Amino acid sequence: MKKKIYYGAMSAILLFSSNVFATITVDSNPSAQELVTSIFGDGITASNITLNCAGGASGTFTDDGGAAIGFDQGIILGSGQIADVIGPNDSKTTETVNGTSGDADLDSLVTFPTYDACVLEFDFEVSQDITGVSFKYVFASEEYNEYVDEDYNDVFAFLFNGKNIALLPDTAVPVSIHTINYKTNSELYRDNDIVDGNNCQGFGNCPIDTQMDGLTTVLSTAKMEVVSGETYHIKMAIADVADDYLDSNVFIQAGSFEGSFVEPPPVEPQDCEGVGVDTTGIITTRNWEIDTDQAQFKLRDVAGIKAAAYAAVEQELPVTFRFGSCGDPIYEFTVPVNELNVTYLNMRYTVGNLDVVRCVFNSEQCVVNIKNTDLDNQLLDDRLTGEMTVSLEVGGKNYTNTGIWTQFDSGSGSWTKYRKD
Repeated sequence: MKKKIYYGAMSAILLFSSNVFATITVDSNPSAQELVTSIFGDGITASNITLNCAGGASGTFTDDGGAAIGFDQGIILGSGQIADVIGPNDSKTTETVNGTSGDADLDSLVTFPTYDACVLEFDFEVSQDITGVSFKYVFASEEYNEYVDEDYNDVFAFLFNGKNIALLPDTAVPVSIHTINYKTNSELYRDNDIVDGNNCQGFGNCPIDTQMDGLTTVLSTAKMEVVSGETYHIKMAIADVADDYLDSNVFIQAGSFEGSFVEPPPVEPQDCEGVGVDTTGIITTRNWEIDTDQAQFKLRDVAGIKAAAYAAVEQELPVTFRFGSCGDPIYEFTVPVNELNVTYLNMRYTVGNLDVVRCVFNSEQCVVNIKNTDLDNQLLDDRLTGEMTVSLEVGGKNYTNTGIWTQFDSGSGSWTKYRKD
């Protein structure tokens, strides 16, 4: 068990060295909802939020310039009172016995029972463009440096769907007093111990303006792989181990619970040369009923596009239709890879919303038709006149044709048609 250490008269003298210009301030009043909201970045929403901590054991903090903790604001969960993180370090035995219970999940991570647990839990979901989530934190404790080699150190964990993600970088090793200290992974440790004095020059002269005897550098959790539409659970918990003496705290940076976003594919310059095709016929748009909106043009290179349509499916390549000026299309529509399919019906091949090939047997003329688009007369009126390039990017190949197009009145009311002269 831990030994309580007292320093008699010297401890009493140290009480008078308190720095009235402390850089850290704390607030133990925020609700569970406010704590979670303060750490969330864009594209993440929380639900089912619960906080199970003793009074004064959780809250928010500010650190002027991030000099003490490593970031300037965030939330704290502690096994004692969060007010005790305020510096300077003038005591080796800062502790508060909150008299609360431990936590079963934390008990399963250590060999001794836990006490004075502080737990924040919530579910969360992410937006469509987020593929992973992580956040930044710092762990600090009064158990540094005396209990570095013991097996009953205070414990904390961030459990993502039950799995701890508070790990040493690029490992499966949990962060703890035993795994980050002045001897082990010392590059991740900041010593503030007033007795052992590795980086301190005697009593009351420790470099970090916090009461905690030691703390980690700013760490990031392991990445949580996520998918939009799924619900995930996070449990942030800390507790004393074996007894309720000597407090520990974990600081989580405000706004750092954020997602890794899907990087858009690089924009490739439009190849206006492509594979030349003979474009005939018309482009039509209709703006009354979205289900019948379409743009179409006729091509003669039937065999090439048939092969490209199959290649698009087999190789999972998107299909893009463009028309307008080369390099600056008036309209562009891409069928996502997961919507690609090819069907065979009277020489008709379909890729997503694109009727890539629609023709009859023994005919060279085929129609490329895009259905269910956002094309309308107002968007395109008088814009498709003059020289225009039509291109269809299928199966990694670009089929193009450039010519002079003019708008003409089809006499069918809601239809607008463009014809290549």
